[in-house]
Amino acid sequence: MIRRLVLRLGAGLVLSAAVAALVPASAGAFVRYRTKSGSPYAWGVASVPILGYPRGIPTMTLDEIAKAMTASVSAWSKEDPANASCSFLSLALSMRPATEVPPEAIHDEMNVIALRDGCWTCICSMTKDGRQDCHESGELALTTVWSRPCGEIVEADVEVNAEMSGTGSNFKWADLDDVTGPGQSTSHDLQNALTHEMGHFIGLDHTCILGSGDPIDDKGNVIHSYDNLGNEVPHCTSGTLSPSILESTMFPSADSGTIDKRSLADDDHLGLCSIYPIGTKPLSCGSSQSGGCSVGGDAVEGAPAGASGRGTGWAWLGCALTAMAGGLAVTRRRRRRARAIAQRG
Repeated sequence: MIRRLVLRLGAGLVLSAAVAALVPASAGAFVRYRTKSGSPYAWGVASVPILGYPRGIPTMTLDEIAKAMTASVSAWSKEDPANASCSFLSLALSMRPATEVPPEAIHDEMNVIALRDGCWTCICSMTKDGRQDCHESGELALTTVWSRPCGEIVEADVEVNAEMSGTGSNFKWADLDDVTGPGQSTSHDLQNALTHEMGHFIGLDHTCILGSGDPIDDKGNVIHSYDNLGNEVPHCTSGTLSPSILESTMFPSADSGTIDKRSLADDDHLGLCSIYPIGTKPLSCGSSQSGGCSVGGDAVEGAPAGASGRGTGWAWLGCALTAMAGGLAVTRRRRRRARAIAQRG
């Protein structure tokens, strides 16, 4: 059985600079996506091929787009010297011709980075109960991960909202190499956004919980998530967020005009090297040894939490899970989370 996890990036809440300045420091930590039985997500192969489709953002040159895709993929791969001594995971990006239209985000045994320049909100899929689940106008990007019930990732696609007009949000994308901080540009840095999405691609969750309440499952039960140290993951609006959470690539905010999420913070690097440690082999559902994939498990945590948010150029994220394979029924669970931002003086 193959399951589908959809991670949405869209508009969010505000976390004040005063709160961010007063939070205490803590030991480094990272958060993994897990099945309801507790099995964490991870690729079952050592080398993951990815196809990059540069068509779709007229405000950027093809070289700039290729650079953003290449750098964001490399940040999580052993090909980066910073990762070579601790991780075996290889992410191999191949750029496609600009004339090629990227495929849909479906389970087709291809891992794709695609720029969607058509009608973003017109892209829909069908849920088990016959409802349409469509891309939403406030989304910056969306990552879809297909996995086995044990959490073994078998495919992942990243989509960027490159719609320039029509019903979708008209986000501006650019290569912000020369921008120094918030307020310097109204554009979003493509590499900045893609590096965060590639963290989801390898199985990492956000470092804090978005939204006004706890995520709940379809039976109304609160879903508790924990970091690698066993600490319950805090809410993004909490006054006890550590600097390491705020500064991580997997912290769920990235203002327009910033590039600070392009590279991995120490906690992100720790997550990569702990999930895919050098000297070990990737684990599949049939493996008796493991780096985190165990046989069994149901759907990934998640159900509607009803969170919403506001802000300019920010994003919120939610998850949808679909079990699909052969003649098996399709099931979907979803949680929505409002994105947060830490405004620093």
